[in-house]
Amino acid sequence: MGKIKRRIISLCLLLFITISVISLSGCTKKLSEEEAIAKVSELVDASYELNVIVYGEGLPTIEIPEEKDSLYKTVMENEKYNSTSDIKKAINEVFSSDYADVMITTAFVGIKGEIDSSIVYARYIDGRYGLAMLKDDIALKGEVEGEDGKEEIDYDGFKVIKYDTSTVEIKKISRRFVEAYVTSEDGKTEILVTLISENGVWKLDTPTY
Repeated sequence: MGKIKRRIISLCLLLFITISVISLSGCTKKLSEEEAIAKVSELVDASYELNVIVYGEGLPTIEIPEEKDSLYKTVMENEKYNSTSDIKKAINEVFSSDYADVMITTAFVGIKGEIDSSIVYARYIDGRYGLAMLKDDIALKGEVEGEDGKEEIDYDGFKVIKYDTSTVEIKKISRRFVEAYVTSEDGKTEILVTLISENGVWKLDTPTY
């Protein structure tokens, strides 16, 4: 075999080994059932607080006279969340990038209906006195077409369901995702949650409220 052929084969083998190493380093280790249950439990537990913040009662607030006519009221200082960045960081640590975008849009951007012109204001802003939350009575303002003509609509959050993570039942495990059932604390609701691996880190890819 000529030197050129040997060199080509050697380069091909080196390239193959390099690609294999890169590919293997990018693979997420498949979790055992015990590890999957623990990860599902961890993320579902962590998601409850964020669901309450974004969709439910929200964070505790304080009364500031200057905010009487404002759309927002200032959030009490606490150890975890004192800016919109704090909440965004927590959301991104628990949820996949796609689902985190949904929550972040709801919490910090707001939504305007293209058909009925309803407006869902951003729930949180960095206000004059710190992190501020939208007042409950103006969380959603607008009109929709009802049976008897136009009807006003408003939204003030809803009660977030808390799930009992001791009930986690794995449906499927792969290197890319984990599917599991989990039941609410009152035993009335069961949901199927999905975890996906993003850059080697497991994240929730489904709602848990």
